[in-house]
Amino acid sequence: MDIKYDEYLEKGTEKLLEIFSSSDISEGEKEAVVSAFSDELVSNIGDTCKLQDYEHLIYSVSLKYIDDCLSKLLSNTEASYSDYEKAIKYCVREKEILQIFQVKKWSVPVISNNDLDKCESTIRTRQESTSISSKISEEDHKIDELVNTAQTELSVSACDKALELLEELANDLAICKQKKLTVPSVNNKDTKKIAKKVSDIRKIAEKKESLHQEMYGIDSQIDSIVSMPETSPKHWEEVIALCQRQMPLISECNKKHWPQPSLSHSDTNGLITKYQHYIHMNDLDKAIVSSRSLLESGKQYKVFFSNCSQLSNCIDTCKKNKWMLPELATTNPQKIEAEVREEKKQKDHVKKIKQTITLAVAGVFAVIMLVVFCVLKYREGKVQIPFDPDYVEGASLSTIVNELDEAGFENVQKVADYSGWLQSDQVISVSIDNQDTYKKDAYKKPDVSVVITYSSSDRVYATDLLKDWKSSKYTDIVENLKDAGFTNIVTNEVDTAEKDYDQLVEAVELNGLPYKNEHCYLPKNAPISISYYALKIGIGNDSAQFIGQDYKSVVDSLKESGFTNVQTEVINTGWAKGNTVIGVNVNNSDSYSSSDSFAPDVRIIVKYSSNDRIDITDLVKGWDTKQYESLKTGITLKAFTNVTYKEKLTDNKSLNKLVASISVNNQQFDQGDCFVQKNAPIVVEYYVLRITIGQSASDFKENKEGKYKAVVDSLKEMGFTNITVYRNDDLFNGWITKEGSIESISINGNETFEATNQYYYNAPIVIVVNTFKGKGCEDITKTK
Repeated sequence: MDIKYDEYLEKGTEKLLEIFSSSDISEGEKEAVVSAFSDELVSNIGDTCKLQDYEHLIYSVSLKYIDDCLSKLLSNTEASYSDYEKAIKYCVREKEILQIFQVKKWSVPVISNNDLDKCESTIRTRQESTSISSKISEEDHKIDELVNTAQTELSVSACDKALELLEELANDLAICKQKKLTVPSVNNKDTKKIAKKVSDIRKIAEKKESLHQEMYGIDSQIDSIVSMPETSPKHWEEVIALCQRQMPLISECNKKHWPQPSLSHSDTNGLITKYQHYIHMNDLDKAIVSSRSLLESGKQYKVFFSNCSQLSNCIDTCKKNKWMLPELATTNPQKIEAEVREEKKQKDHVKKIKQTITLAVAGVFAVIMLVVFCVLKYREGKVQIPFDPDYVEGASLSTIVNELDEAGFENVQKVADYSGWLQSDQVISVSIDNQDTYKKDAYKKPDVSVVITYSSSDRVYATDLLKDWKSSKYTDIVENLKDAGFTNIVTNEVDTAEKDYDQLVEAVELNGLPYKNEHCYLPKNAPISISYYALKIGIGNDSAQFIGQDYKSVVDSLKESGFTNVQTEVINTGWAKGNTVIGVNVNNSDSYSSSDSFAPDVRIIVKYSSNDRIDITDLVKGWDTKQYESLKTGITLKAFTNVTYKEKLTDNKSLNKLVASISVNNQQFDQGDCFVQKNAPIVVEYYVLRITIGQSASDFKENKEGKYKAVVDSLKEMGFTNITVYRNDDLFNGWITKEGSIESISINGNETFEATNQYYYNAPIVIVVNTFKGKGCEDITKTK
C-alpha cells in the first residue's frame, strides 16, 4: 500500500476508534483487531509498500473473530439463553461486515458460517428450547422445594403452590413434545403421580392446620387472661381448664410427629402448676383472714400458724419462679404470724398472771427462789454461744474459730466443703451440740461438739473466666477454665437448627448449680458442666423417599442443605435406572425419618446405580405371561452377554414354555422398571411340559377299527406336539386285523414303554396304522 507510515497509523487509528465506538463490539474483538493492526505496523515498519489496506485488515480480523465466536456458541450444547442472544448479535454483525466486503468488492476470507440466515434460525430455535427448558428446570426445582416444605412443615399453602406448579410443568412438558424440543431431565416428570402424593400430604396438612387453629384459639384465650393486669380465682380456674384442653392437642401433635405451632403458652403443665398454686394461696388467705378473730384454742392457733407458714412459702415460690403475686388480703403472712404470736403470748401471759395471783405469796417466793437456784445451777461450768447462726454465714473461718476459742468452747472441728460458690475459707454454717439453730448467749457445756463447715481452700475466682459466656463459643470457655487449672469439665450438646447458635454456650452448671453471672469461687476439681448448641440439619426426606431420584440432584440438595461430608458409591447390582439413587446411608444407618436431624459433617453415602444400563422394562413387562422364546428373542436382540436359560419341569400343560422366573444381577425380578448392564448375569427359568404317559405301549394297540384317531386325539390332549402317523398298506381283507388299528407306537424310539414313563411334550411319537393300500384312512398321508 503506497502510504506513509505516520499517515497509515493515523488513519488506521481513526478507523479503529470509529468502529470501537459501537456498543456491539466486545473487548475480545477489540483486542484481536488492535493486535492484528499492531502486528501489521511492526512487521512492515521498514517497508510501507507492503502494508495491507487498514480497513480490509480491520474488517477481516473482525469477521474471523465473530465467525469463530459464532461457531463456538453453535457447538456449545449447554449454551444459555443469553449466550444465544449474543449469537444472534454475532449473526447480525457478520451480515453487516459481509455487506461491507460486497460493497468494497473485497475477497471474503474463509469462514465457517456462510448461511447466516440458517444459523440465525437454528439459534432462535435453540434459544426457544433453552428458554422453556430453563423454565421447566426452575419449575421442577421449585416443586422439589415445595414438596419438601409440604412434607416437613405440613403446609397447605406449599401443597397448593406445588399443585399449581405441577399443572404448569405438565403444560410446559406437553409444549416441548408438541414442538419437538429437547425435554430436560426433571425429577417430577410423572406430574400426576407427584400431584397425587401432594394431594395426600395436603389432606394431612389440613388436619394439622385445623388442629393448630384450635390450639391457637385456646392459646389466645389463655393469653387474654394471663396478660390481664389483675386476675381473680375465677380467671385462674379458666386458665387451668383451658390448659387441660390444650394438653391432649399438644400430645396429639407430638404423637403424629407434626410440627408444633408457635404458642405463647406451650408450657401448659407450668401454667396449671402456677394457677393451682394461686388457688391454694387464695384458700390459705381466706382461711387466715376468716379465722384470725376466732382464735381461742391451741389447735386453732396451730392451724393458723401453719396456714401463715404455708402462705409465706407460697409467696417465696412465686418470687423464685418470678410469678406475679396474686392480690391477697394477707400480703405479709410472716408479719401477721408474728403479730398473732405476740397477741397469743400476751393472752397467755395475762392468763398466767391470773393463775399466778391465785397462788400464795409464799409459794410464789419459793418458786422464784427455786428458779433462781436452778438457773445458777444450770449456768455453773458452762460457756455462752458468742453468735447466732445468721452471723456466721459468709464470715471468715479464722474469725469464727477465734470467737469460739474466746468463748471457751473446747471441741471445735473444721469441715471443708467443696460444693457451693463461696470464697475460700468462708464459713457456711456452724453446728453446736448437733444443732443448727441456737441463740446468741445461750449456755452450753464447753466440751459440746462444735462443727464449722467452711468453703474449701485454694478456690479460683471463676466469674471473670465466664464473662459473656452466653455469646461465647464453648471451646473458648472450656479453654479459659482449663488454663485456670480446672480439671473436671464435661460438655453436652444441645441440638439447634439455628446456624448463628452453633457452638455457642447454652448453659453453665458449676458444682451442680446453674450459673447466671453471679460471683463464684470454685475448687479446681469442682464438677463443671458446659452445655452448648450443636448445629443439626434436617435430612428432609425419609430413607425411602431418596430412592429413584437422580443421584447428582440428591448430592447437590444435601450439600445445599449444609452437609459437608457427602460421598457417593456406584452400585453395579440391582436393576434400577442408571444414575438413580439406590439408597442414602446417613451416619451408618439406612433407616431414618424425614424429621431427623444430623450434624453438618455427618458421613452421608449416596449409593446410585451404574450408568452402563439398558432399559428392558418393556421387554420383561408381564414376563409371567410370556413365552420364553419371545423373551429370549428380545434379550438376544439387546445383545446381553451373560444370559442363562434353565428348564423347570411341569405337568401343567397350560404352563408349557411360559417363563417361570427371572433373576437379574443375582436377584429375583418381580415387576417394574428394569435397567440392566449388558454383562449383567441374567437367568431365565421356563416351564417345560413333561408328561406321564399313563398307558403302556400295548394299551394303545387295541384291535379296533379307527383306533388311531382316538389315540392321536388323546396324545394331543395330553400335550404332545411331535406326532407322526404312517400307513402300512399291508391289510388283505381286514377281517382279523381291523382297519385303522395301530400296528406299532414308539416314543423317543421306545416301543415298549410303560404307563409310568415320562416324556417331554416334544418327544417324537411315531404311530404306524394298519391300512389298505391306497384306500381308507385318507387323512393319513405318509407311508411307512
